[in-house]
Amino acid sequence: MYKLFLAFRYLQSRKIVFFAVMGLAVGVMTLIVVTSVMGGFADDLRDRIRGTSAHLNVSTYAGEFIPEPDRLIESIRRIPHVVAVSPKIEWLVLLGDGKQYAWMVGIDPVQECRVGKLAEYMRDGHPAAFTLPPDLTPEEAKNPGAIIGSTLFGYFDDKGDFGMQGVPLRMTTIRPEGRLIQPRQTTFTIVARFESGFDEVDSTHIYVPIEAARRYLGVEKEKGVTHLSVALDDYSKAEEVRDSMRTAIRKYGFFEVRTWEDEKRFLVNAVYQEQGLVVLLLFFISLVAGFMIGALLSMMAREKTRDIGILRSLGASRTGIVGLYVGQGVILGLLGAALGLLFGYLLVENLNPIADLIDQWTGWHPFPKSIYFLSEIPTQHRPSVMLRIALAGFGTAVFFSIPAALRASRLDPVEALRYE
Repeated sequence: MYKLFLAFRYLQSRKIVFFAVMGLAVGVMTLIVVTSVMGGFADDLRDRIRGTSAHLNVSTYAGEFIPEPDRLIESIRRIPHVVAVSPKIEWLVLLGDGKQYAWMVGIDPVQECRVGKLAEYMRDGHPAAFTLPPDLTPEEAKNPGAIIGSTLFGYFDDKGDFGMQGVPLRMTTIRPEGRLIQPRQTTFTIVARFESGFDEVDSTHIYVPIEAARRYLGVEKEKGVTHLSVALDDYSKAEEVRDSMRTAIRKYGFFEVRTWEDEKRFLVNAVYQEQGLVVLLLFFISLVAGFMIGALLSMMAREKTRDIGILRSLGASRTGIVGLYVGQGVILGLLGAALGLLFGYLLVENLNPIADLIDQWTGWHPFPKSIYFLSEIPTQHRPSVMLRIALAGFGTAVFFSIPAALRASRLDPVEALRYE
């Protein structure tokens, strides 16, 4: 009992204890906030990529057209957990005067809305119908409709070339036919725009009716798709379904079957590796606080040499002295970790109001919407992760108190009291 009493007594006598506690609290709070925000960004990125990609995608290894896709679609639909299959034509085209490229994606709008989130991303109209504006001339009304990405939409609108609803969109591409490479041109009419928040898609993708894409490329219906997008009722079964799908369609040829995570592995992994690196670097803040606690307790051990000698002469064991100084580390660790956990949780819960308040006062927003394409700062609320960070901070304080405790326990009571 005397160890706890003396531990509080020694800590109350030093004002520097406040800075040690606050240093640990700031370290824990920073780790909680950064982990929550970066985790939120990672989850948001996964949702954006997933929203523009199907659970599974089927294509040829050479990127050629899939022969007789209806047979594959029927085989895939019979596989358990498959709920929808959408045929696609993806083709690289040049727009306008040829200074801007894009991916023309021919889709069946009904099936596409079942495998992806295109309907949720629409900003004008609905993808279920590429409906042309009613005020077009008979000549303009012959052009099929096109849904253009919001970033691409804004780019061409600023250029004054095209980008508004009802404006013609000229495309140019090539398609090898035997030994000949013939350029092909056609014109679509912009009828709507979409915004997924994933700039790689918003700045390069243009959706058109799949039949119009076939006519443009001169492809027969029997060979008229380059990809098949597949939606599942349970994505946790994706690897199992992928293996079953490879077996089921092997008799039709060699096809590549990949999940959306397989296709975007490098991008997703880069985000998580960056998150781990930042957390590791910020952990050094807690280490600095730990060094401060260790230095504080070592200094107190030197100053309390007489007290230690008296305790040892009264029968206190070496273990008791170790407990006295480790107890101080426990107290500092508990206070710092608890305050860091409290402040970190409150900051994460109120991060967006705080950012808006900073914007109102200074005109500067910590997370500009024009850069991140986010309506608010994404955060990841995981109490278990916050608790682990607080426990790590507590463990750091206890760990750095051990050297000072061992040094104090080695003092000889006779030597400690010789000059007293």
